[in-house]
Amino acid sequence: MSAQAAAEKFCVLEKEAGTDWMPSPSPHTYNMWDGIYAECVYETRKQQDARLRSLLKSYKNED
Repeated sequence: MSAQAAAEKFCVLEKEAGTDWMPSPSPHTYNMWDGIYAECVYETRKQQDARLRSLLKSYKNED
C-alpha cells in the first residue's frame, strides 16, 4: 500500500508539472491534466489489484 501511495504522489507530480504547478481553477473545472492524473491513478490501482489477486491465488493454491 505504501508503494501505491508513492506512485500516486508521482501522478500528482506529473499533473502539476503539466499545469505549470497550478491547481485546477475550481473544484468543478477540469483540464486535460486532470484526466491524465485520473488515468495514472487508475493504472496504478489496476496494477496493484492484479498483484494482490495473484498473491491471493497463490495463497489459495497452497491450501
